Amino acid sequence: LLSPAQLAAPRRLLGAQDCNEDELEREGLTSKEIETILYFNQFSLPIVNPNVAPMEVGNDMARSGLWLLPAFINHACLANAQRIIVLDCLFLRAGRALKAGEELFDTYIETLQPLARRRQSLTSYGFGVCGCERCIIEEVALSDRQEELGKIVEDAAGISKEGSDVEAAERAEAAATKADVAVARALESALASGALAKLQPSRHFHLPAVHLSAEGASLIRGGFEIFTDAAEEVNFARQEALHGLLLGSYANVLRGFALALKGTGRPVDAASAWERVLDTLEQVIPCSELACIVAAEMLSNKLFAFNLDYQKAGKKEMRRALLASHSAYSGGGYTWQLLHKQLFAKGVLDGGVKVWCSLQKEQSSLLLGLGYDPKDLAVVVKEVPVQEKPGFEELLKQKAAKSSHSGKTHKVTVAMGSKGSQLAAKADVNDSSVSNTSSPAAEPESSQSGAKLTEQELLAATTVITPAAEAADRYRSQATAANSTSSTTASCEVSTRAGSDGGPALVTAIVSLPGLASAAEASLEVSETQLRVESLRPDLPH
Repeated sequence: LLSPAQLAAPRRLLGAQDCNEDELEREGLTSKEIETILYFNQFSLPIVNPNVAPMEVGNDMARSGLWLLPAFINHACLANAQRIIVLDCLFLRAGRALKAGEELFDTYIETLQPLARRRQSLTSYGFGVCGCERCIIEEVALSDRQEELGKIVEDAAGISKEGSDVEAAERAEAAATKADVAVARALESALASGALAKLQPSRHFHLPAVHLSAEGASLIRGGFEIFTDAAEEVNFARQEALHGLLLGSYANVLRGFALALKGTGRPVDAASAWERVLDTLEQVIPCSELACIVAAEMLSNKLFAFNLDYQKAGKKEMRRALLASHSAYSGGGYTWQLLHKQLFAKGVLDGGVKVWCSLQKEQSSLLLGLGYDPKDLAVVVKEVPVQEKPGFEELLKQKAAKSSHSGKTHKVTVAMGSKGSQLAAKADVNDSSVSNTSSPAAEPESSQSGAKLTEQELLAATTVITPAAEAADRYRSQATAANSTSSTTASCEVSTRAGSDGGPALVTAIVSLPGLASAAEASLEVSETQLRVESLRPDLPH
């Protein structure tokens, strides 16, 4: 750990020769001075949850760290570097193309908010108005629409779930559309009046030689019109970049709409909504972890709408998701595959690597030797086979293979328990011979072929057909013994009771994985012959 004196004079640690002698000889600091140093220089640590789909990344405001070199980076509302914290290491990656000697900039505040709120947040840092090109462009282009856009932000923040999900989604869509249209018209007006042309040339954004109308740009963006010539295509790209930059201040309104669509049965609209959010993030905070997560949401909804067809329906979204992941983490398709194994099916993950190979052929900057070597990554993620004795899954397969009978089908319903570390499964057994007794009943006959799922069961994604009763009866004694051995080992409680009015009997299996914080930290797999629950935490390998 660094001493207070070292925290007060970090240049001394770097070997700087121009330090004041009084600063070098200073030995003590007051608690107020230490608090001030930490307040202005510390970085909040990330909260990363890779066990949900998609992966969650946020900031933990209760925990922070101090890194000396990154603390010297100045602020800009349009940063050109992105930071990623892994354990006790802070990595700075270029967020944009940088020239040799160009100053690095980070953001000290929440950057996806309007200009007035950003300036208010910066007052606590003791310096004046941010003079980055984003703030200058936004002040000129949106100055006449601050009241209108402020009202849109307030309306979006007031949207609640008091009504139905459909109603909330409609209100969120109206707010997002108003924000998008207001920014587009403000930009059109600023370009037509020449107000933006009076500014100093921008480092990252260029003005279109001939601007498009807000309506015309919207039609091209939606695919309803095509470019008249190559010049119009260039002008459209430049105007869209400026539009995305300005709209980034209202990205949370767009994100609110995308989130509101969850569970409404509109995956195509959800994919489009997430794509619009990504358009803004790529201008304001490119190469960020947030852009990577938003791209995964966009791709997930598009694949869901078109039966995982990444080669046709989701081709564009797949390419954008791969590039967003590579920009944030490097490693190309291999890293993307590793980070999203909880979200996408194996066929999609393997397809992502194939699409990445095609991207490498199209873009020379993605070729091997220019950015990363997949061989190094392969060594890191390579799984080493471990010799183990047959576990429950293998034993269950062996028992199922030995006793192949016919005439029975069973329905298993899986549910999350009230305790985060428990998962429950109930099996309806179409066999009147199963009795409600505390001792194992006679093993019922079972069939290797399960009944087909109904449409409702497919939509609910919580019910599958499997001959689980036989396995449940056979496993009951083993689970009871395991449960009584240790409170720190995984256990499984199985019970059977007769169905009502001669209907199917019910087998209930409750699996407990001690130490897990929630059911999200466990995986559940159900097939026609077995039910498998496994911990996703490497420190608790149940």
